[in-house]
Amino acid sequence: MEQDAVRALSRGLGVLDALETRDAMALRDLHRITRLPKPTLLRLLSTLERHGYVSQRLADGCWRRTSRGRLSAASEAKEQLLDCSTAVLHDLCRDVIWPSDVGVYRDGTMEIIESNRALTPLPIARVPIGLRVSLLGSGLGRAWLAYCGDAERRQAIADACHVADRSTRAGAGLRRNIEAVLEHTRQKGYGCRAATGVSAPAGQGDIGIAVPILSTGRLLGCVNIVWRSTAMSEAVFAGRYLPRLQQAAAAIGAQISAS
Repeated sequence: MEQDAVRALSRGLGVLDALETRDAMALRDLHRITRLPKPTLLRLLSTLERHGYVSQRLADGCWRRTSRGRLSAASEAKEQLLDCSTAVLHDLCRDVIWPSDVGVYRDGTMEIIESNRALTPLPIARVPIGLRVSLLGSGLGRAWLAYCGDAERRQAIADACHVADRSTRAGAGLRRNIEAVLEHTRQKGYGCRAATGVSAPAGQGDIGIAVPILSTGRLLGCVNIVWRSTAMSEAVFAGRYLPRLQQAAAAIGAQISAS
């Protein structure tokens, strides 16, 4: 019995070591790397998940290490955000139906780190984890810029000038008017995707509102809800769903503070 327990522990640690090499991994990749049978892997992953060491992403079903037991301070905020957003996003999609994404600032863009698009019955395409969206033109980016610190905002806007859309006329116009846009964002209480010049790929939802995720005064990222503009106007959508979105952001922030 003791030998079986040691063997199971060794296998579990091997799974954690494998997951440490990437942000997340599909079951088939874990099977290939660890050479463990898939039923065994699923039992190990279920046990590790129950004890808080791994989590399964909503967006694509891949497995990832949680922040528990990690030593890297650089990844701690992102991992905590992932740890605390999964259940909240699940409930948000159940209540709203329209899908949501969580994004963090990265090098002049917003990077999608989690999404519940796989859960919605609506015909809105999924987005790949790691997708970078416009800082100046997306709802996620505008929400982040509106609520980050002044020095951080100036540097982020400068960094955004070096991303791929810097040469577009629409992008230049956004940069010229960004302070007015951000003040309007604060007044409304949410960021909204630019009406022109910043479009989403077909089927991904052509408009979105986003709010900041705050924990003990720190801005960690932003969460949105996306929908089709043909379904309802921004004003109607925000009036109907903004309080629920703000509640979700607050729940994520509170869980991070508690942890």
